[in-house]
Amino acid sequence: MSDDHKVLFKLNGKRPSDFTIDRLAKYLSTLGELVGSPGKVRVKKLTPGSVKIELSIDHAHYPVFVQRLTSARDTSRSALSTRKAVETLKTMITDDQVTAEMLSGKTKLIYLRGYQRGDGPAIGPVVQRYKVRGVINRLEGKDDTKHVGIAEFATKREVRAEFRDSLLASKLQKLLWGPVVELSGIARLFRHPNGDWEVKSFRIDTVEELDDAPPSSVVQKLRSIFSDIDLGADPVADFKQLRG
Repeated sequence: MSDDHKVLFKLNGKRPSDFTIDRLAKYLSTLGELVGSPGKVRVKKLTPGSVKIELSIDHAHYPVFVQRLTSARDTSRSALSTRKAVETLKTMITDDQVTAEMLSGKTKLIYLRGYQRGDGPAIGPVVQRYKVRGVINRLEGKDDTKHVGIAEFATKREVRAEFRDSLLASKLQKLLWGPVVELSGIARLFRHPNGDWEVKSFRIDTVEELDDAPPSSVVQKLRSIFSDIDLGADPVADFKQLRG
């Protein structure tokens, strides 16, 4: 219907191609449990880039839809089904290292950060293979060891790394302030008692440019079945047919 309300569900920090079909289906299934509106909320579109799913809300049902999301902000006062759906979403976004939000125009109906990692012992330094995905925003250094800064795609924080390879320097120069890339190498990591990991040092040896266009095959498959999917149905079962 033309007078239906359009609402945007977003997963910030990753792309559709970073998720399996089953995982995105689980998000939709849980979202359906949260809004609890069979036949009233439908998926209209999945856009490329970050995970943005456009929903169409029946005009007469919109006040109820907003009320359920508002109650989900304080689960101590919400219905049991709402609390369970929020807990599931928080667990998922914590595991996937993303945030989730629902927008009606510029109005943020709900925003979920996930769970704060529990306290624990200090660990490290741990030396292991490490990857960072983002946009290169700085290159510097005149001696054998040069430095690169990258604005991390998920958090927008700057991660600093070093390298020695002159051929790698040439690649990084061409990608400066360009597309999203993935830098990989060996890092020394330290885990703080609050659960946060700090990169003490990071020496990179490879860079890979991530292709933004065309949309990934995962997005193409999802688009082919997202149109007019009712969130009251079982999307997981439908998506699994794609594996056949």
